[in-house]
Amino acid sequence: MQGVMNLVKAPIKVAAKAVLGGRTYAKFTSIKSRNLQKRLLAERGSLTLSRRLVERLGTHVMTGPFKGLQYPMAALVSRHAGPKLLGTYERELHPVIESRNWREYSYVVDIGCAEGYYAVGIAKTFHQKVLGFDPEPREKELCRQMAALNEVSSMVVLGDWADARTLEELCAERRCFVLSDCEGYEAELFDRRSVQALRVSDVLIEIHEQQKGDLSSPLRELFQPTHETKIITFRRREIGDFPEFKSLGEDAQLALDEHRTDDQPWLWCQSRQSAFRPK
Repeated sequence: MQGVMNLVKAPIKVAAKAVLGGRTYAKFTSIKSRNLQKRLLAERGSLTLSRRLVERLGTHVMTGPFKGLQYPMAALVSRHAGPKLLGTYERELHPVIESRNWREYSYVVDIGCAEGYYAVGIAKTFHQKVLGFDPEPREKELCRQMAALNEVSSMVVLGDWADARTLEELCAERRCFVLSDCEGYEAELFDRRSVQALRVSDVLIEIHEQQKGDLSSPLRELFQPTHETKIITFRRREIGDFPEFKSLGEDAQLALDEHRTDDQPWLWCQSRQSAFRPK
């Protein structure tokens, strides 16, 4: 039945996008998605947990590559804050983030920057300029607040819309670091033209296969001629792996949980052009 419903909804989505235009449609759907997410988080008690954690731990990221990053209170209490506040969020990506020579990049392009964990974290920690894009206006405002709070407003430039042609314009003949977390839109964002423009850039893509079906294989095929590609998979958190957080008691496991499926993949693409590769 779910498959039949998806077939019915697909033409409606195409028609709505055609009428509203890509930019407006993206804003509309991102607001709707964020509202749904907040409602689900409230129902499962995650927002209440976030408030307890803030009262106990404060508003600074505790560990990880962005240790010391300060969050606006409004950002923490409006999402499942545990993994980001503890610094365990997307732990599988920490080796990628920590091994970069950030001075090699002209700038970072963060598509789907949300409240700014990566955009502001990279700007503050590595003193790198970040171009962040997110169509959800409330998330973009929180990102702006976080940049100001961490005194990197001049290094974080925000926009609401980026597509494949935007990537071409920003990254052609420049070495950039591109971070993509855009809820399935990666299927449209990366095409042959934009990937060619990214040939000397490094690209990290969160893949949302539950929205679009198998994306890992076609995306990997697109990048293979110009990049070394690697699939990174999510590993479920267990409190036994984080003894430093056992003092949180019964909240510890809930705080670490990222509410992901076990097969959540990322695609890590490093440019093959050795002149641009870190030594």
